[in-house]
Amino acid sequence: MKLILFFSFFLIINIFLIQSNQNQDQNQNQQKSISTIIQELETTRLLTETTRYYSTPDEAWIWNLLDQFSLPALNFGISVSVYKDVIVIGASDAKQAFIYRYNGTNFELEQILNESTSNFGYSVSVYEDVIVIGAHGANEVFIYRYNGTFWNQEQNLTGPFSWFGHSVSIYEDVTFIGAPLESKAYIYRYNGTIWNLEQTLNESVSNFGWSVSIYGNVTVIGTIGGNEAFIYRYNGTFWNQEQDLSGPSYSNFGSSVSIYKDVIVIGAYDTNEAFIYRYNESIWNQEQNLSEPSASWFGYFVSIYGDIIVIGAIGTNEAFIYRYNESIWNQEKNLSESTTGFGESVSIYENFTVIGAPGANQAFVYEVNLIPQVNIVNCSTLFSSFDCYWDEIQSSLTLIYQINYGYDWIDIDYPILEDENVYYQQFNSSIYDNITGNEYYSIQIKVCDNETMKCGESSSFINLTTKIDSVKDFQLSNPSNNSINVTWNYPNVQINEGIAHLDHYNLSYFNQSQPDLISFISVDNSSLDYFLNNLECENDYNISICGCRTQECEGDDKGEIVESSISLIFGEITNLTCSISNSIDINCNWNQPINCSIPFYYNLTYQSISQNDSGNYQPTSSNQQFTVQFPNQEYQINISSCNSNGKCGYISSISITTDNLTSPTIYETISKIEEIEFNFTKLTNSNNYSISLDNETNWEKFTSLDLSGNEIIGRISEISGNIEYNISIRGCVDLNCETPYLGLPSSIISTRAKLGNITSLNCNSLINGFECTWDSLILSSGLKAYSFTYNSTSICLSNLTTIYSISSGLHGGEYYEISIYSSADLNCSFNQYSGINSTTSITIPTTNEPNNNSNRILITLGIIIPIIVISIIIIGIILYKKKKRKKLIKEIIKRKRTSY
Repeated sequence: MKLILFFSFFLIINIFLIQSNQNQDQNQNQQKSISTIIQELETTRLLTETTRYYSTPDEAWIWNLLDQFSLPALNFGISVSVYKDVIVIGASDAKQAFIYRYNGTNFELEQILNESTSNFGYSVSVYEDVIVIGAHGANEVFIYRYNGTFWNQEQNLTGPFSWFGHSVSIYEDVTFIGAPLESKAYIYRYNGTIWNLEQTLNESVSNFGWSVSIYGNVTVIGTIGGNEAFIYRYNGTFWNQEQDLSGPSYSNFGSSVSIYKDVIVIGAYDTNEAFIYRYNESIWNQEQNLSEPSASWFGYFVSIYGDIIVIGAIGTNEAFIYRYNESIWNQEKNLSESTTGFGESVSIYENFTVIGAPGANQAFVYEVNLIPQVNIVNCSTLFSSFDCYWDEIQSSLTLIYQINYGYDWIDIDYPILEDENVYYQQFNSSIYDNITGNEYYSIQIKVCDNETMKCGESSSFINLTTKIDSVKDFQLSNPSNNSINVTWNYPNVQINEGIAHLDHYNLSYFNQSQPDLISFISVDNSSLDYFLNNLECENDYNISICGCRTQECEGDDKGEIVESSISLIFGEITNLTCSISNSIDINCNWNQPINCSIPFYYNLTYQSISQNDSGNYQPTSSNQQFTVQFPNQEYQINISSCNSNGKCGYISSISITTDNLTSPTIYETISKIEEIEFNFTKLTNSNNYSISLDNETNWEKFTSLDLSGNEIIGRISEISGNIEYNISIRGCVDLNCETPYLGLPSSIISTRAKLGNITSLNCNSLINGFECTWDSLILSSGLKAYSFTYNSTSICLSNLTTIYSISSGLHGGEYYEISIYSSADLNCSFNQYSGINSTTSITIPTTNEPNNNSNRILITLGIIIPIIVISIIIIGIILYKKKKRKKLIKEIIKRKRTSY
């Protein structure tokens, strides 16, 4: 019972404080002197006057009163919320909420929601197809969802006796509900079926939850009486406090809050202020303080969307509009109505602003043209075109510009931003192709929202007359020694059956060495080229052309002149011939151009068609010899005549293919041990050679060369002896001897290398014999047998064994000469490819004087046999004595038994 009484007392005190705060402004003004009030107002005016923005006509935005709703329902307009084409208006004393939908012209009443709960409609919030309505007198919140026809109640949320539902805000699938009497805010999240309580926020400050606003994953929650507002950010799991904002004392800072993207607005109506904060990725910084000293309860309700803020001042029945311009929020509009409570609730979305006046049971809907009027700085006439500059429009929306110059509004796809102006140049349009010179145009520009295609007010008219522009694709060419071909294309004028909307073209030219002698030619308007003949060779000419609307071709009837210059250059040289010598030497001859003076020099260039080889020469006579890099390659040779200023004439070209490198001649081959040496001729244009050992199948660069003499000595080493190699040699142009840089191959020469020598020959004597071993050949592909000889006896080892021994038949004390060589013949016949003999000698030991191995064996046997004999004798003696003793013991035992 005591707890109930205490809670009731606490509720009464809070209600009293709220009412006291609402009357604070009047009470304080009554207590202050008149002079003090005037001084404070003047100080505030001076502080705010420097930032006050006064709209000029070309930047004025249009705020039209679209609809005005008046209903007998009590407190109609106590709360308002707008989203896209839906408006919700609460009437808390009638326990109703009214839903309006925009039909393209105005808002029509779509449905009335009724609940029998206290203060139903005191707070409302709409997002997409969901509406949240608070009834804090019954501590309830109702959620409705639109099914395409009706708004049906989806869920009823109930809270403690704490003014649950005094404030509500919805964004996507999250709803915030304030319960200020217990300083809490409740967060509900929709899971696709129901709204579940996700988290409860509470702060130890009076009336926390008096106002709430959510955008994205950030919410701001205000207090009344506590002069604070709290910012929370959702991290994917929890809503964590990010920052605590504090306002002036006794200001009711936080009584109303609103957030859009990275900007928060907080009202403080007791000091007639509103505070703007902007997030800089780490902290919310105060950006600006808005104040209206002449208004009463300015900041009682706030709402922000895009770069517009709406602030209600119910004491003077006003609503103030501010717009952000680059770095500052400027006052743009002051809306006022002579109805009680106008501005007690405000809501803005896109171009609709709703303002409630519950004292008169009214609500007002304003349609603001979010797109300002374009201020054209200047439009200037060009030739068959014009260009315009206008002030850049600053907006958070995606804007496009449109232009009308006498036909219809068309999009400006690619405006150019220059400094703070936007630049647009209109040439002959692909849609409207009848722009001609000397034509009158009235130009207007406007800017539109690309999403809604709502446009700003059109700019003032700019009138101008265009001229004929220059011809297009103007070109000069010199097809021969003394003529110039002039070509062009139509200017941007109307073309009918190949005839330009012109009288003629005016063509003029002069020799730059005689600039006063200008020649004029009138060219028919159907022509797009003209030949100037009989000109002086090797002179510079200046040529110009323009289109003309009249024969006189003066003033605006004369189009823009386009001009260019050209040098009459040398013509082609004649009788160009080129020949080949030494495979890659080229000799070219030619005759100078006709009808011109002798050139100062000739410019000769050559380029391989398929290889990276090019060069340049500047001979002064009509002949040039040069050497290219690659044989058997096609080259293009270009020659032109040039004067002393470096201007060259027409190019004459010829193609020629170089010859292959000649084949070298192999004079002599010499077979050496595992090596072949041969001599061959040296080629004129090659110091690198490639060799093939297998009938020109595989080629590799020849690295072992002696180039010091007139002939080249080559060697092939570390090859198997007695193997036939079919050798061919060819010259190379490049260092690596890679195709296609190889010359013609020489004739194939068949030859062989000698077999290698026997190494590590080792012989040991035996009793009446010996044993010899040696290493096998490493390069043994051509080895047929080993020829083994001792004294006059020869043995052919065709099984290629590397050991040979004789264990009997020889006599001790005899001396033997032993030799062995690798044989290129299975029968061990010695020929030019056989290896060189390896020799050694050995003496067979006599029987009495065995060799070291026999002595060691006899000594060993002489020691071991006596030891074995002695051991047997000792063992026999021991066994005999043991047996005799055993017999004696038995005899003694027998005697003792007999004595008993």
